[in-house]
Amino acid sequence: MMKKILFVAPLDTKDRFKGGITSFAEAIIKNKSFFNKNFIDFVPFNNCIINRRPGTNGKFSLLNFLNYFETKKKLKKELKNNKYDAIYINSSYGISLLKDLMTIKRTYAKEYHIFLHIHFADLTSIFTKKKIVRSLIKKQLKTKITTIISLSTILKNDLIKEGYKKETIVVLYNFFDPTLPRIDESFIRSKYCQKKERKTFLFVGSLDKRKGFYDLIKVFKRIDGTKAKLIICGKPNDSKSKDLLNAIKNNDIFEYRGYVEGKTKIQAFKDADFFILPSYAEGLPITILEAFRFGLPVISTHVGAIPEIINNNIGAIVFPGNLVELKNVIGQYINQDTLNISLNCLKESEKYTYNTFSKNLLNIIKSKL
Repeated sequence: MMKKILFVAPLDTKDRFKGGITSFAEAIIKNKSFFNKNFIDFVPFNNCIINRRPGTNGKFSLLNFLNYFETKKKLKKELKNNKYDAIYINSSYGISLLKDLMTIKRTYAKEYHIFLHIHFADLTSIFTKKKIVRSLIKKQLKTKITTIISLSTILKNDLIKEGYKKETIVVLYNFFDPTLPRIDESFIRSKYCQKKERKTFLFVGSLDKRKGFYDLIKVFKRIDGTKAKLIICGKPNDSKSKDLLNAIKNNDIFEYRGYVEGKTKIQAFKDADFFILPSYAEGLPITILEAFRFGLPVISTHVGAIPEIINNNIGAIVFPGNLVELKNVIGQYINQDTLNISLNCLKESEKYTYNTFSKNLLNIIKSKL
């Protein structure tokens, strides 16, 4: 018998940055035939209703409050008019997580199995340091959520230490975009046979402090421009990032390509030798998994689930905000033969295919419903 699941996510972000949760949710909905064949029907429910400017995610604002009330009203109507076996909520951390939890009435927990997929992996950021918000989130999680889906084993263990039952938490790693082309060893080897004057580093993400964008610009200003360049892909989230892009536009160590998706995103990964993401807070970035798919060694930070998926064989991890350490690692990769690391990344990507992910998610759902 078909199990019907209401799949709640920001499927249409309107004017705001299209982040990892949206990319994740879109891929599930576009490729849900596998689940349908196994008697699981994901019904999309967009919880991004009100047009809001970029950079307002997780902040107190009138438009965010309006979006919360509209979502709650829309959800109530949807559940009243249609029969579901479960609700699957995709959320992140802090105020955003609290808002998503508060759209769920306590009575829903009695009627439906409620999955909460937390697309973040740092417990302190998830709960926040604000005592009132932290207390509300912890209480809502315990009273409304049936199953918590965690991005990492580290987060699962942290939640257990906070008093959440082990059997209510499952670990599910992310996947890369299933529409990406298949890259083989010959492509990687041919790239390394080409004589390049400069090594190319790639950054893909929102242009803001959390993603380490400002740190990256500072560091690359100190790098020898005859040996390296940085391709920047993403939308500026605030006036500071806009001003910074304007300030570096005549510096040829930087190449800004704007927001990329589809063919332009694929080309950016193909043009790069390394992927770099010096974030201050993360879940399990899909862009890192995409970098693996293109055989790109990854330089990232010791946050979220990243230490769980990166080791010295496929990349390097530095501490967020340590610009000296970041510059040193970039310098090492500029001067190092990294062919074997690239081939390791390509092999590692097989762990994060959509097929692997969908089988794991199916097993989770079937074990709970």
